[in-house]
Amino acid sequence: MKILPINLYNGSTSYNRADSVQKKSDLPNLRVLNSDTVSFKARGLDPRASALKSLLYYKIPDLYSEIILLPSESLQAILDKEIFSPRLKDVVRLLKPYQTSLFSVDKQFYEMLKKQAQKTPNMPINGYIKQLVPEYNTSLYKTQQEVFQNLSSYASGFPADLLEQYNYLLYRTNEKLQNKPIFIPFSAKEFKHKLQNIAKRIGCSGESEESRVINQLISIAGTLPVIPKEQRLNPKFKLKKYEDKQKIMIAKFRKTLENSVLKRDKDLKELLRTSEDRIYKRATKIPFNRKSFIYDIQKITERLEDLQLARLVEREAVSLPTSKQDLSAFILKEAERSDEQIVFDMLSGSVGSIDHLLSLKKGGKNFLYNYGLSSSYMNSEKAHSSFSTFLLKDPQIAKYVQRQINTLISLANSGVFDKINLDKFYILNLAKTLEKLSSKNNPLNINTDKLLY
Repeated sequence: MKILPINLYNGSTSYNRADSVQKKSDLPNLRVLNSDTVSFKARGLDPRASALKSLLYYKIPDLYSEIILLPSESLQAILDKEIFSPRLKDVVRLLKPYQTSLFSVDKQFYEMLKKQAQKTPNMPINGYIKQLVPEYNTSLYKTQQEVFQNLSSYASGFPADLLEQYNYLLYRTNEKLQNKPIFIPFSAKEFKHKLQNIAKRIGCSGESEESRVINQLISIAGTLPVIPKEQRLNPKFKLKKYEDKQKIMIAKFRKTLENSVLKRDKDLKELLRTSEDRIYKRATKIPFNRKSFIYDIQKITERLEDLQLARLVEREAVSLPTSKQDLSAFILKEAERSDEQIVFDMLSGSVGSIDHLLSLKKGGKNFLYNYGLSSSYMNSEKAHSSFSTFLLKDPQIAKYVQRQINTLISLANSGVFDKINLDKFYILNLAKTLEKLSSKNNPLNINTDKLLY
């Protein structure tokens, strides 16, 4: 697999730096990965938000998609160590009650699991995914290659120093895609982020031994400060001392993990292995990661004076297929996961969360009537963008909004709102807020006539 270098690419997409240069002072900066997702444990929430969480047990549809929202406790129950089995027949059985909470790609994969379970019922789900990798890797690569080629064309408008950084990033990306061992410096920030993702699956708020251990591992990781790259490259920075701290931290991490009930957890073992390789400067095989690639691209574009070019590059990078949009991307991502993590990934995006209808960043308040119930995935997709912009991207959202309103009205009329101590006026205020936030050119008209007072 070969990524075309920018000096050899003559595709149809081109960018001439001289065509239109807009300075940073002319336009607001674009941050494409901001997120406004809020869990029910977040600080500063309106105390009445707990009543909204109770609604998740009544099969509330997502505000922004066709799925039914899932309570986080239901997901944790599926992954309970005592009942979870990686065999296809058991995974299919466990997921069956939650089919309406599966997004399109997850649902596609579930249908594949059902068919394969009839042939090889005792095969582990991870083993099945690994069989699919060669076929789906080819399909994904073709899609990715188009994006990389467009990025290379845009990068021809970069200043020389940023062009050099981009070429190196593309070279490193190519090595990952070819599954070649490479050296990447250890990142405390990335290490902690991956550990937190594993902790979400294991659960760190309970009284179980697993929760105690994962909290201990998080505490150990927290002893290592996150040092910005710019500071580490400063000649006065004591790099050797910092690297010694990394080795001390990872040694404690290993000792704690190996003497715990989580010592066989595949994701923790993999995190430990790759982190040790990076700390001790050993080349290792690192799969391509879309989010990391976009982050690296943004570190380049944030230094561009031409903000129009920065936007073009960032938007092109974000067009790389995600595991929620593309089956091939899902297969390749999950091939590196444990059996439990695969199931977690299929359902975690459907867990209900609080969406600030008007984001805090744009002046929204932590007040009940600024809250909507959204899946964590769609909430993250919306991020800080306005409701009108999100609605413009997918006009179907108007239908999903009315569907949630109808469900809420039905629950209120049947006495559920009284039971959980939630005022019926929440529905009217929710509808009014969404109508107000919709575009004047594409206004929402939400029907609440069936609400009984």
